[in-house]
Amino acid sequence: MSDIVSELIDYFKDYGRKGICVAFSGGLCSAVILRTAAMAKMNVHAVTFKTALHSAVEMRDAKKLSKAVGVPHKVFELSEAENRLILKNHRDSLYKSRYSMYAKMKLYANQNGLGLLTDGTNVDDLMDGCAWLKVLTEMNIRTPLADLCIDDELAIEIAEELKIPMTGRSSASYLTERIGKGTEITPALTKKIQRGENFLQDLGFEPVIMKIRDNIVIIEIQSNQFQQLAVCSQKIVKKIKGLGFDYVTLDVEGIKKEA
Repeated sequence: MSDIVSELIDYFKDYGRKGICVAFSGGLCSAVILRTAAMAKMNVHAVTFKTALHSAVEMRDAKKLSKAVGVPHKVFELSEAENRLILKNHRDSLYKSRYSMYAKMKLYANQNGLGLLTDGTNVDDLMDGCAWLKVLTEMNIRTPLADLCIDDELAIEIAEELKIPMTGRSSASYLTERIGKGTEITPALTKKIQRGENFLQDLGFEPVIMKIRDNIVIIEIQSNQFQQLAVCSQKIVKKIKGLGFDYVTLDVEGIKKEA
């Protein structure tokens, strides 16, 4: 067991003695939190919010991982009004939607005697200034990854060590991060992203994230696959532009996360 995994387990032993409630999106970072919290052998519950962006496959996978870890899994379905806030994709609306979701989680935790509320926010999220950060303070949500200075790259390494599946599929919670703020999230756009990511996965790029900024596609893959991408770059550009995007580029920092 690596030192950082041991530190995460000790974190939950120190702060989770009254029980732990994990905001579990089904993405990689929240999966790392859920798995290591369970390894601390505390009373752990997972809470997932089913939004208009979630597919049946994503919900199935979230339930499957919760069952494999051996923790109770509560799913909240968002109302039509709450879903509209997410789809609007403005900073204020994202704050309001996350506040509403975490208020439900806090009530659930109180009802089940769970003293520690956590999510998968990491150091890179803090650097990016994500829209929901203010909610974490207001709701007293602890962020173990950020507290232990774990960034996207290290989270991926932990997931690999713990054999957490990294499917590369678009976690619904992070479609709002794939699409630039102010661009409305529509079924047509999310379908394009999912088709593009599935195409890249079929070429062997996994995990992979496709971000959209002003109809420009930014591909995030692991840095050790850059040369592989260069070999088939023309094929990729043809496919992605065929989906209706104007330009295709590569993030040379490598993949950041599927959180």
